[in-house]
Amino acid sequence: MNFELKIASRYFFAKKSKNIINWITWISIAVVAIVSAASIIVLSAANGMNETVKGLYSSFDPDLKITVVKGKNFPVNDPLRNSIKKIPNILHYVETVEETVLLKYEENQEVAKLKGVSKGFKEMTGIEKMMRKGEDGYFMLSGNGQQFAVLSYLLALKLGVNPKNPYARINIYIPSFQEDGIQTEMFQSISATPMGTFDINEDFGNYIIINKDYANELLQLGDKVSAIEIGLANDELVNETKITLQNLLGKNFEVKTRFEQNAFLFKTLETEKWLTAFILIVFTFLAIFNVIGSLFMLIIDKKKDVFILRSMGATNAQIKRIFWLESFIIGFIGAIIGLILGLTLCLLQAHYGFLKIGANFTIDAYPINIQIPDIIFTFVVVCSVNALTSLIPVLAMKEEKK
Repeated sequence: MNFELKIASRYFFAKKSKNIINWITWISIAVVAIVSAASIIVLSAANGMNETVKGLYSSFDPDLKITVVKGKNFPVNDPLRNSIKKIPNILHYVETVEETVLLKYEENQEVAKLKGVSKGFKEMTGIEKMMRKGEDGYFMLSGNGQQFAVLSYLLALKLGVNPKNPYARINIYIPSFQEDGIQTEMFQSISATPMGTFDINEDFGNYIIINKDYANELLQLGDKVSAIEIGLANDELVNETKITLQNLLGKNFEVKTRFEQNAFLFKTLETEKWLTAFILIVFTFLAIFNVIGSLFMLIIDKKKDVFILRSMGATNAQIKRIFWLESFIIGFIGAIIGLILGLTLCLLQAHYGFLKIGANFTIDAYPINIQIPDIIFTFVVVCSVNALTSLIPVLAMKEEKK
């Protein structure tokens, strides 16, 4: 420990001649601690919300989605299916068809998005975890010669659907046209018994899911599908798997990752994280200016000591470093206390969820996701800002005239 740090440490821990300076010093530490705690809490909460949103989309969107570049639907044959399924890292293979339809349940009508899915959709997405609790419903699309439907909770509310009623069916309509464009009947229709409802977010609030083969009876697509959805065994190899699929399928097909399927959303989430970090830096600058006042008071209080140090041969640069180091000690201790406080509150929230979001939301409490880079970022920013602002009173010190 060098000379300047020894003196700075003694100044910090020694009792000041005026009690008010002690109070100002500890208030400065408290301000730094509050800023550090607030920063780690806000960043962890932002991480938690981001991960929650991504998790919600993973309950409906696949790891990889194959669509055709031109047009809406494309034919699929057994050789293509087998070639895709043989690719390493592919765990789930699901074919889907989608179309806008008209739904009628008793006297209520709504326009909705019909999604027909093949076997494996439930296992690939984990959508069953998003089924509404207490509805006595579950994810089942066919069985015992019957056809069932699972729809979003928002859509069920609009239609007045009661999944507990096994006799009421949802009628699904699309306009009826012949291949030459001549209209025959107004609508073609099928019906399904509502089996349950899922609640993800408003982006999926207009979906009704049925069996793909049954949907084809209405849509009459034959061997065509709207998309092939892929679930991976290892998410970390998503880009490698995407490249392999793209090379297999050629330029007429487009393979998108979950991020690319919702590019605007995920980019917005990343932008919000950086914007939050920037606002925290600005807030830290404003808050830590309180330390300047403490340092000014300390410099005034230690005028006699400064004279003695100069008499002993201390240079102006050494004296300035002493006061700058004391300010740094204030920031360092405040940052450590704040991080401990912030992390403790984050862990309590993650474990007990005492801060609730409110009703009518997919999750009950604010999610928390503590990340090591955020802890390092907070500590470095707080200490750096404190070190920079502390230069103001130090540089303002009057130097001894030669």
